[in-house]
Amino acid sequence: MMAASAMSHATAYDFSYTFSTGNAITGSFDGSASGNLVTILSNLAISLDGVPFNDSGNLSSYGFPNGSFGGPGIVSFNGLENNFIAGDGDLMYFVSTNMLAMAAYNNGSTDTAWYLVDAGLNEDANGLYDASRWNLSAVSAVPEPEAYMLLLAGLGLAGIMARRRRAGSAAAAAAA
Repeated sequence: MMAASAMSHATAYDFSYTFSTGNAITGSFDGSASGNLVTILSNLAISLDGVPFNDSGNLSSYGFPNGSFGGPGIVSFNGLENNFIAGDGDLMYFVSTNMLAMAAYNNGSTDTAWYLVDAGLNEDANGLYDASRWNLSAVSAVPEPEAYMLLLAGLGLAGIMARRRRAGSAAAAAAA
């Protein structure tokens, strides 16, 4: 049971990127890491210069696999393989008040990052994107519901065993 509960969790991450204009995007999400990449993004929260996006904490996320829109979002620790768009509206049709996008176009290197806030576009593209201004760090493990169920099952078994031991001890004492 312990091995199963250790495997069934996501990790919480904090991220930041400072645009060439000085504006800072910060945020957090839950995801699953594999090497340099983090996938299965959920619970996205994004802020621009400390002001949260609408619906922050419950933002949608997609990726651009093979140049097409709609796959899963991917984030990388080094910032060179980021491939995601996140926002507060219908991202499939770009109907959103606030959006953040980072996408790989040059043979796997992220070369563009942009955000849209209240119809104002700001971007680092065509050589302005700098992966050294990207920061991603793991915060903590986030237990999945299955882990809680395993914990409750284990506590229940421990309670049953303790009750049986007490009942067995009481019966042995009464017989003596």
